[in-house]
Amino acid sequence: MEFSNSPTGEFSNSKEQLIKNNEQKINVNQFFVNKNDQYSEDDKKVIITFSCFFRILKPICSIFILMVTIIPATVIEKLYIYERICIIIAGITFALSVLIISKNKIEISKNKAVNKVYIKCKNFLCFSIKTIILDLENTHFYVKYNKDEDNVTLYKTLLIINNYKNLKDIDLDSSNIKQKPAQFFYSFDNIDIDYELEKNLNDFIGSSYFYNPLLFNINNYMKKR
Repeated sequence: MEFSNSPTGEFSNSKEQLIKNNEQKINVNQFFVNKNDQYSEDDKKVIITFSCFFRILKPICSIFILMVTIIPATVIEKLYIYERICIIIAGITFALSVLIISKNKIEISKNKAVNKVYIKCKNFLCFSIKTIILDLENTHFYVKYNKDEDNVTLYKTLLIINNYKNLKDIDLDSSNIKQKPAQFFYSFDNIDIDYELEKNLNDFIGSSYFYNPLLFNINNYMKKR
């Protein structure tokens, strides 16, 4: 018996050849992200902590509150069970409240794609208790050293100045300035800094030299006249 030639075999061979060619063209590495390319410049953050004294004081206060509530609740025998539970819950609530409302650190990041700088003040539970969003070109940083009469630094303040160079935020039509007045600066006291912090922050967001109006001294100005 003779078998006739069928095109099925040729079609199958051509299909296998096509699949092999496509497999050779596929670069497996394209499905993996290079570790060095995972983070762009906009992913970087500057973290500023508050003074060591305040960072230690707040957790100590929380521990103290827990001790003065939990210990009596467990030691005093005359208390009923529901009274013990209420005292312990109240102590935990007050202790957590101290950690929630207390400032622990400031995180500063930027996003050039949307021309924004993000300043987040976080508590001891790493939740943001204050968030500031400004235009990069409007933002400037200044560190103020608060001194006494003997020229001894008492504490340091971080000032964030918004000069509204870009008038978008105070435009009467596109902004909510009619309901909320424009805020020109923000301040954070008792920060822990080095002497290069002001320069590093301004370099980080690409801020040019800016004359700080908060430093204006009328007496020095009058002497130059």
